[in-house]
Amino acid sequence: PEESALRRSARTWVGPVLVLGFFMLVCVLRWRQHFANVDDYLYALQTNAFLHSLSAGPKGVLAAWREYGTNAPLVPMVALPLALISVSPHALVLVQVGFLAVLLISCREILRDVGFTKDGSLLGASLITALPPVMGYAGLYHFAVASAACTALAAAGYLRSEQLTRRAPSI
Repeated sequence: PEESALRRSARTWVGPVLVLGFFMLVCVLRWRQHFANVDDYLYALQTNAFLHSLSAGPKGVLAAWREYGTNAPLVPMVALPLALISVSPHALVLVQVGFLAVLLISCREILRDVGFTKDGSLLGASLITALPPVMGYAGLYHFAVASAACTALAAAGYLRSEQLTRRAPSI
């Protein structure tokens, strides 16, 4: 018997929705405990510096990058739209949703490339993304999830590039 469109849609979205639900649960638990660690606040200070440097143009941004040169700027730079609302680490941590999505999609593509079915690859990628260590770091305003997402994206691109012979995935 043919599967209904609703059932196919539910199978497609259940994993990503559970990942988002786990992430929100981690965030709510941290917010209720008023928990933030030193890294959260250091990254929030860095984000605040980047936000204020924008008014000085490219030279100001470069100066802020130099000031915080020991820290990776990706997460604070991506979080700048959130910083317009609040520079609290409790708000800025929401930037992790995008990195979790990149991790989920990249893992799904890797699993598809190694032979998993469409549904199996999505389930596997959802399980990987929902692992406690991943969710634990996702609840922090930290570079760990962004790093994992970038690594998985690079691996997925490499697998698709046929040993870097196909230009688009190689880039």
